[in-house]
Amino acid sequence: MVTRQKQGYYLYLNYYALALLLAFLLFASGLNNYFCSDDWPALLRNIEFIPREIPAWFTEPRAGWYRPVHDVFMALCWQLFGLTVWPYRLMSLIVYAWVAANMGILGYLLTDDARVGKVTLLLFSVLAPHAEPVLWFAATNELLTALFISTAAITYLIFRKTGHWLWFGVACVGCGLALLSKETSLLLPLVLPGYDLLNLLGHKLRGDSARDFAARASCSSPGLLLIPGLSIGGLWLAFLLFRLPMGSAYTSAVSYALPRLLMNGVYYVLIGIFALPNNYAFLTSASVWRAFPVLPLLAMGSSGLIVVMFLWLWMKTKIWQVWAYTRTLLFAVLWSGLGLAPVIFIVAERSIFLSSMGIALALAMGLVGAWRGVRRGEHFQHTLWRGLTTLMILLSIGMNTCVLLYRSAWFDHSSSVSRAVFTQLDDHLTRIPPGEHIVLINLPDHIAHTFTFRNTFPAATQVVGYEYDITVILDTAWTDFTPQAQVAHIQQCQEVASCSVLWYDTLSLTLLK
Repeated sequence: MVTRQKQGYYLYLNYYALALLLAFLLFASGLNNYFCSDDWPALLRNIEFIPREIPAWFTEPRAGWYRPVHDVFMALCWQLFGLTVWPYRLMSLIVYAWVAANMGILGYLLTDDARVGKVTLLLFSVLAPHAEPVLWFAATNELLTALFISTAAITYLIFRKTGHWLWFGVACVGCGLALLSKETSLLLPLVLPGYDLLNLLGHKLRGDSARDFAARASCSSPGLLLIPGLSIGGLWLAFLLFRLPMGSAYTSAVSYALPRLLMNGVYYVLIGIFALPNNYAFLTSASVWRAFPVLPLLAMGSSGLIVVMFLWLWMKTKIWQVWAYTRTLLFAVLWSGLGLAPVIFIVAERSIFLSSMGIALALAMGLVGAWRGVRRGEHFQHTLWRGLTTLMILLSIGMNTCVLLYRSAWFDHSSSVSRAVFTQLDDHLTRIPPGEHIVLINLPDHIAHTFTFRNTFPAATQVVGYEYDITVILDTAWTDFTPQAQVAHIQQCQEVASCSVLWYDTLSLTLLK
């Protein structure tokens, strides 16, 4: 037993080392990225860190949000790092690598196949829509939630394999911490009893007796099989009854209608499964498609081909008869659905992150299953087919990496714009008397759908400590003005004695008065 435990620890360390290396290779350019958009309100909400008040964070919403674990995390980061940016980015990389390692271990535990574990880790690390949660610090709630729920899944599987109830306790704690990190994880704890139901289905298909099935799950009697799943369900229901009366800050901005459901479903399928870059997935993206259609067409075409090929090979080689593989694929589909359901009426690149954990596992399982099916199938001994299945795995990893790096480049650019504006603003403020009213016009709301100055002010004013009353008109609002109204508004601001107007245009912030 000791030797087996040591092997497990070594395997985990190897997976984490690989995941950390991949995280740095993919996102090292963003280590010094400046704060953008919702980073500022998230920082402001957690600047005042009074330990005796922390228990209250867990009993009621703060500034409209109920994410107490993430708030504690942000508050600790602020106390340690202040306005020094790179440690925040480093924390994101460390947590992201941890999640990727967990997904690799989860794939291995579900199948007892090291190939599934490694491919899951690789695919999850490079999955196309992951730039936003890694490079936007306000979205670290996604990373923390993923870390806790993946840890819960791992420890629950270990509990089922060993029968040690300590692991079950850790799984319950992991589920609780995930729910307290972000409300969009609301349904994910149900993947654990879902795993038991899939095992029960396998028991029925194999024709095992109830006692044999109990022995497979390391339970002394069939009756004990129900206790863990029911306990998880009870804890989940208790949290649901506690959380729902608090409401959600998203409610006023979300349209709950069937057309919206269908459109959002298509959006998430395109960016999550077919690797469509997020900035191509909006009705306003026609100009982007005309300018550079190669990347999205190549990504969606290759992704579609991969999915079709692995489904065909699964049926042709009958690899679906290997229950460990089929169970894992069904478990991954369940995970994806439960992760996506709470956010299906919201359109945001980061919102697919929890669901993408299941997507990565499903793709890895599909690809490795197809590869194994070709190797063991009577009609697929030819080297060509083995090469094609290997190529599918490499193509999926490579194509997702390209899209991920493309999206990361936009986040890097958005950060550069944010830093340049704040640097120039600091320079202008040395010539403006404290207390004056300052109007910033035409700041970019987002750049290629990477949020830049949305929700930045007035939070940034308080975080940085500006002694000015700053009003911002973002480019999305400014373009709604007619040209005559734009000129009139600027003139009106300039006529006020204690008002200064700053105009943004292509990295330059110009003082108009």
